[in-house]
Parts: sequence; structure tokens; C-alpha cells
Amino acid sequence: LWDLKPQITLGLSISRSQRAPSVEELYSNFDLGDPADCVIHFATGACEVGNVDFAEETSLNTDLTLYLDYGLLSATITGFYNRFDDYIGQVTTGMDAGGFPVREYQQDDAHFRGLEVDVNFPINDTASLRVFGDIIRGNFDNNGDVPRMPPNRIGVELSVSGEQWTVYATLLHAFEQDKPGSFEFPTKSWSRLDIGADYTIATS
Repeated sequence: LWDLKPQITLGLSISRSQRAPSVEELYSNFDLGDPADCVIHFATGACEVGNVDFAEETSLNTDLTLYLDYGLLSATITGFYNRFDDYIGQVTTGMDAGGFPVREYQQDDAHFRGLEVDVNFPINDTASLRVFGDIIRGNFDNNGDVPRMPPNRIGVELSVSGEQWTVYATLLHAFEQDKPGSFEFPTKSWSRLDIGADYTIATS
């Protein structure tokens, strides 16, 4: 962490991690010869095929974060870049098994990059406004876009609080996902409105 000014702090985080392949990634429909013999994973609606020869997945993760605190305005802006060796991803093959898509767990080097923004602005003693958003892209080195990545999103939240209660409304907009990965379908944009309330009851 570096305090550039009383109101500005810069943070850098670098980490390296490894994980072993999961049971599903190794043994799902192991040694499947004919897609017609596939055992369907009905939770995902697909024929999933593992690979017992997978190596460990290794990642080098870098996050650069800017913290701003100007009293009435506070913000956190984070950019990240994650580099994977032997990343394990589930890729749609274009084949089907009884009408269900066949998805193979495959291992390839990959990289992810993105940006996250969170800004808070108090309107008065009881009300505050929050604006937030995130962008992420993922690419295999040899197989195009990583599938099933979340779309770019932006949102706004208004909250009003009392001594024991909070009322809030959140509007989230997701943009269309036009980089869905091999044999996947693009998705349209959508918006969601959440309204909620919390109340704390003292028990002593």
C-alpha cells in the first residue's frame, strides 16, 4: 500500500496459487467412447466429459487498486490480470448426446483481465447513493474466448437508514455478451430491480 495523498491510496497485490483438478474434471463420463452412452448432468443440462491426464492448474494474479476518500465521496477502483498455466475450462464441442450438448473439460493456458469500480456518495445523514460496475474478459491461448463469462455490468443503489432499519433499491444492468465462447450462444442485455428492507430488533 502507498499513501500518495491523505485522500488517495494505491494498493498492489501479487499472488501465486495452484489447485489440483476436481473429481468432476477428472472422472466425469471417463473414457466415453460414444456420446449416446453419456450420463447426463441434469443440473447443467449437458454431457460433461473429464480427463484423467490433467495437471495442476497454476495462476499468477495481479491486482492494482486505487482507493479514494474525499469525505463526501469514496471510491475503490481495481484493475486485475490473472495468468493461468494449464487452466481447466469446460468447452462445448458442438456435438450432442440425446439433445444435450457435449462439454469437455479441457486444459489450456489462459488469461483474464478486468476492472471493478465501486463509488459511494452520502446524500445526507440517512440516505446514500452507490454506483458500481465490473468488466471481465477471459481468453484461452489456443481456443478463443473462455465460455460462460459474466457480461459487463453497471448498477446503482439508493439506501435510506434509520436507527434500526434500512430500506434500499438496487438497479443492475447487464450488457449483451457477444463473446460467449466456442459453440455457445450470445446473450441479450437485461436489467434487474431489487427492493428490500432490513430491521434490527434489540433482544437485550
